[in-house]
Amino acid sequence: MRINDAIRKAVVFLGIVDDKESFVPYGTGFVALWPTEIPGGYHIYLVTAHHVLKDIKSSKRDLIVRIDGRDGNTALGRIAAVDEWILHATNPLCDIAVIPFVASPETFDFKGVDLSKNAVSAEFIEEYDMGLGDAVFTAGLLTRHFGISRNISIVRNGNIAAMPDEPVDLGDLGQQEVYLIESRSIGGLSGSPVFLSAGPRVRKGMFVIDSQDDIERLLGVNIGLFQVQPSSDRARTDEADRRDHFLELMSSGIAVVVPVERVIEIIRDTPKLIEHRKKQLQASRLRKGALDDLDVRQRPI
Repeated sequence: MRINDAIRKAVVFLGIVDDKESFVPYGTGFVALWPTEIPGGYHIYLVTAHHVLKDIKSSKRDLIVRIDGRDGNTALGRIAAVDEWILHATNPLCDIAVIPFVASPETFDFKGVDLSKNAVSAEFIEEYDMGLGDAVFTAGLLTRHFGISRNISIVRNGNIAAMPDEPVDLGDLGQQEVYLIESRSIGGLSGSPVFLSAGPRVRKGMFVIDSQDDIERLLGVNIGLFQVQPSSDRARTDEADRRDHFLELMSSGIAVVVPVERVIEIIRDTPKLIEHRKKQLQASRLRKGALDDLDVRQRPI
């Protein structure tokens, strides 16, 4: 199924610049918008998976964002250091990180996801009878083919395999309430947005066709593969250990998606981000509407 092409414009690539001054991508990020008190205005944020940032930090190089410019070329920008990104206050193992982002839509060709209107909520799930088997898609980075003059994000489709009804054991990330989707993931897709797909589906026992405007909403953030875990049996053999080590390296064909609620909680509830929004509004009013770091021109997804 074709997707709204504007969704790919919300995607950016995160990585480093190597010794040859070439961009080396590590993972995906995306632009999220939070409404301001100014009608039509938005605070802009970047969202990604925290483990992508940790991988970049281990390289001991600056964190770089690669975004499309309106001149037809990509632009590289140094952004906040890894340790400055905001994590979930009450769930430190939640693999999501957020940072305020400054980018003029007159210079850069991007879109943003309006988290107040275009995110899957408990009310949306109830109204649209969303559940197992519903189609979803991910837009993000393929590290071997990410574009030369423009960012090329790939799209992968899948289905909801499990709802976040109870915590799932994610190993080092602990017990987390996440979606599991039947869609093979790859390293570069970590941090990418996952959307509920429009199209034919079953709702409350009836076959319906939903429009993109009604249904294509942000489900959450792809944080990678759900890998087969080794057995916890106490009676072990060397052969069993070797088998389980091999299984750990295999993809189960399932990707893990952190619900968009965690992103909203970070942006909405973190005192540091609340204060940052207040300062942005105060500064914009002093400049009499010259909103350098607020976006009143965005057409959100």
